[in-house]
Amino acid sequence: MVADAVAEVRESHPDAAFDVEVPSVAVRDRDLFATAVREVLENAVIHVGETPAVRVTATATDDEVTLRVSDDGPGVPERERAVVTGEVDITQLDHSRGLGLWLVRHVCTTLGGTIAFEDDGSTVVLTVARAT
Repeated sequence: MVADAVAEVRESHPDAAFDVEVPSVAVRDRDLFATAVREVLENAVIHVGETPAVRVTATATDDEVTLRVSDDGPGVPERERAVVTGEVDITQLDHSRGLGLWLVRHVCTTLGGTIAFEDDGSTVVLTVARAT
């Protein structure tokens, strides 16, 4: 599923470089999670320079799968991260710039997981329940 998402994004962004290291594990709703993965990959390539470099890694436990998508761009701004993760309430001044990260948050929540950010926002971390 991750390889398919990378291939889709690569089609529209042929200059992007992808480094993918993901074990073969299953999540509860593959199609729904694929939507979130494509959205994060798309964000990674459109918010950086002309030749974005994106690294995708994943780890799994018996209960959950954690996918990390890192890019070489400036990262998701702190204010946006705080709104998307729920650290601050949405107001007229504090809100997300688009719907993409909200969609990712919704998918993760629906799948029993979370969205988080590392490395000053240049790494998006999706954690969801693993399929049993």
